[in-house]
Amino acid sequence: MSYPPDSGNVRSQALPVAHFVLIAAVACVIYAGTFQAPFVFDDRTSIVENGVVHSLDGFLHEGAGYRNHPRRVLGYLTFALNYQVGGLHPVGYHAVNLLIHIIAAILVYTLCRIIFREPSMRESRLGGHAPLIALSASLLFVAHPVQTEAVAYITQRLTSMATMLYLLSLVLWAKWGLLQDAARQTAVPRWVYAAVSFSVASAAMLTKEISVTLPLAGLLYSALFLSVPWRVRLLRLLPLLLGVLIPVVGWHLSGPSADSVEEMLDQARGGTAVSRWEYLVTQPRVLVTYLRLLVFPVAQNLDYDYPLYHSPLALPVFCSLVFLLSLVFLALWLVRRAKAGRIDSAFLFIPFGIGWFFLTLLVESTVIPLDDVIAEHRLYLPSAGAAMAVAVSAGLLVARVGAKVVVAGSIAAVLLLGTATWRRNEVWQSPLALWSDAAAKSPAKARPRYNLGTVLTGLGRYDEAIGEFREALKRKPEYPEAWHNLGTAFAAKGETDEAIASYRQALRLAPDLPQAHNSLGTALMQKGETEEAGGHFIQAVRSAPMYPDARNNLGAFYGMEGKTDAAIAELEEAVRLQPDNPRFRFNLSEAYEQKGWGARAAEERQKGERLRNGS
Repeated sequence: MSYPPDSGNVRSQALPVAHFVLIAAVACVIYAGTFQAPFVFDDRTSIVENGVVHSLDGFLHEGAGYRNHPRRVLGYLTFALNYQVGGLHPVGYHAVNLLIHIIAAILVYTLCRIIFREPSMRESRLGGHAPLIALSASLLFVAHPVQTEAVAYITQRLTSMATMLYLLSLVLWAKWGLLQDAARQTAVPRWVYAAVSFSVASAAMLTKEISVTLPLAGLLYSALFLSVPWRVRLLRLLPLLLGVLIPVVGWHLSGPSADSVEEMLDQARGGTAVSRWEYLVTQPRVLVTYLRLLVFPVAQNLDYDYPLYHSPLALPVFCSLVFLLSLVFLALWLVRRAKAGRIDSAFLFIPFGIGWFFLTLLVESTVIPLDDVIAEHRLYLPSAGAAMAVAVSAGLLVARVGAKVVVAGSIAAVLLLGTATWRRNEVWQSPLALWSDAAAKSPAKARPRYNLGTVLTGLGRYDEAIGEFREALKRKPEYPEAWHNLGTAFAAKGETDEAIASYRQALRLAPDLPQAHNSLGTALMQKGETEEAGGHFIQAVRSAPMYPDARNNLGAFYGMEGKTDAAIAELEEAVRLQPDNPRFRFNLSEAYEQKGWGARAAEERQKGERLRNGS
């Protein structure tokens, strides 16, 4: 059965719209409970405490946005736009994340439809069912619980947004190829699709580095679904190739932040102590875990305590390698049979899904050792290909088990996955629930205990927090952030000497840790040791110039020292970095009073009052 070309009638145009509405509705129902979820984990440093995203000036005029986040500047720009609209209210951030997820699912649908329009696929008996297969793929993608980390975790917008742009670039590129092959006039010139695909590929690269594999995705698509000569196929990859290369060249030329590929790799490592060899050897086992999560998504965890392996001959690694190689051989066997016409061409979706899974994990599952050897958000992009492969496989079962069984099974799968996602999202609604869950599932790991202690401190449960920090330090004694937060809990209890001792230990382990310098300065001020306190505030600002709390404290210190002009400069910068903080406004008002600027002082005091009263 061949796939009928679009006729342009009302029914053919209405069908995708109805499907898109269903996709969006399912996503909204599943993720409705996340809208009030607070900032968690890296959200604090990436958004709440990141002065760069508290103003659009750094992105539009000053260039601070690019200097601080050159390889993810577009993602951070969206955080800045969110901040301009709603400040630090999480609901707006979650709404954008959900919108991105819906668009990504619609693009999975669109890519699946485009593949069925390729000349090599038109003889497939599934062609007439392409809309339903595409709908199944997109619903599997949008409802799968493994997506929760990329959607509910605000900072992982970088992953979901890069995936959305990745898919959009590939869809436009594939559409351009179809129009080239058809050689007919279109309402939009054919070259526009190539140009926009190129631009979107560059945008994807400026959102997250996983987009560097986009030309490989185009090559995989070309190898499996195109029938034109290879010279033509390779030339058609130019928009994708140039789209990802131009930002890389820009990073290299932009200055010290990207002087070399080696430096880029070191920055990507995030300071982890895991060697490249250990990371690489562990990844086959990780890839099998990823596949298990796609098929059987249970025991999900924000912070896995995953074992490291040192030899490919270790039994778990060796067995994983055998399994992964069997998938590769299965893919090659299906390609050979489908190309020879022995099986339906729709079987090519299975090697496409397998190849897509491997190539989209190349950046994060090979030789660049990241902080975490495994993370669920890394499955967001790979799951797009997996969803299409599973949906087509279900379609191929129709001839054997009947359409009713397949449809019922597909509906049941989406309902089960959606329910699991709803339940998983309940954990994301509270930092206490999230980190209690992680600590229970990774009892021997220090970081979940550290984060649970941080949450308990924020809830005023200081004794419990101190207990969690001590548990974290038992597991990892050289953990400067845990020492710092232990000091914070002591300070909140009024045990200033214990807090100072903890802060000093944090600085012995990490001499440039800005939070520790800032907190130690605050504690020393309470003890009356102002001179040393001022030195720590200065060091905090030197280590983190965009750290608003440190700017505020340094300004207050200068005010106490009678250095009014210096105080005003620091406090104005603090207000610029975090304009909705009433405490900063009141301190700036006092500095203006010291300067004799009564009108300015009154204006800042009024702004502070309005912020404090929530008006």
